[in-house]
Amino acid sequence: MSKYQPGFTLIELLVVIFILSLSLLWVAPDWRNIQQQFLLYVEQNRLQHYLALVQQRINHSLESWQLIANRSVNNWCLIAQPKSAAICNCLYLQGCEKHQERMVYMPHSPQSITFIAKDYYPKALTTFKPERNTMKNKCFLLQAGQQRAFFKYSGLGEVRINENISESACLKYEDEN
Repeated sequence: MSKYQPGFTLIELLVVIFILSLSLLWVAPDWRNIQQQFLLYVEQNRLQHYLALVQQRINHSLESWQLIANRSVNNWCLIAQPKSAAICNCLYLQGCEKHQERMVYMPHSPQSITFIAKDYYPKALTTFKPERNTMKNKCFLLQAGQQRAFFKYSGLGEVRINENISESACLKYEDEN
């Protein structure tokens, strides 16, 4: 009969803990990347839904609307409003006309998602026209870490989303129009 008890030694336990910690360090960057992808995907879907609602509203309007983007150090927003109305700052809605018709988009996670465009408040990002559902060709980017989603307006009222485009390509595209 053996006088030793079955079990693990301290050295074996430390080796297992070391191997587990190394594997967690190897997997942890992937978790952050997955989280960034998820945040970008959620924001992208929310923004697509907002833009569809704006287009639907404009289709039942008799006047052109404009989409205006604004951003600060840790926040950004979009506002759609009639072109004839005084330009409203979506980061400071208290300063806007009280009964002005508008549709405001506030991001779900503004600290994690960056909005990149060529034009910001007080310039319009794009103009929607109710005739034939048309708009000015423009583009903008949403970025979370290294993940990007590129939104491109075609003049025919379509919003395309591409994830494999750079910021310079977006700004180059805007310079051509």
